[in-house]
Amino acid sequence: MTKQENHLFCRIAVHNRLVSLEDATACLREALASGRDVGVVFLEEGLLSEEQVKKVTAAVRKHSRSAGEKARPKAPPPHPRKRRRRGEGLRGPHREPASRPVSSNQLALIVASLVVLLVVIVVFVVIWLKPPEEGISSTPVESEEGTAATAGVDTSGLSVSEGSSGSSEKTKASPSVSQEER
Repeated sequence: MTKQENHLFCRIAVHNRLVSLEDATACLREALASGRDVGVVFLEEGLLSEEQVKKVTAAVRKHSRSAGEKARPKAPPPHPRKRRRRGEGLRGPHREPASRPVSSNQLALIVASLVVLLVVIVVFVVIWLKPPEEGISSTPVESEEGTAATAGVDTSGLSVSEGSSGSSEKTKASPSVSQEER
């Protein structure tokens, strides 16, 4: 057995409580100094029976074989081209983002935002579908000067009219009334 196998033999014997740690250490030193197997030293010292040495040696061989298989390099794949698995893109596997549970505060905020959005949409639809008021006409009306003006109230509430002297004066706007009606 090699030095590593002798160490392993002692570890297995101590682990299975066949010998104490002190006895295993002493037998290992003697085996390494004399160049013999540690199992033979255990037999000579009378610490293990022949059957126990065979069982521990079999365990050492089994462990050494499995360790040797792991250390051996694997054969290269038969094809140099890597096969892509389902869901794997050109740059590697597609990973779904980790989903986190939504807290009750987040859910309440989402619901409130959707309600506000819905109210804004309803208000715009009502304004868009609302018929125009009766007092305001959207047809152009000819004024005294001959320019086309729309009837209704100016946004500022004031309109500019020219007097007979040609000066401008600001007056309150009123619905368009033709000259004949005045």
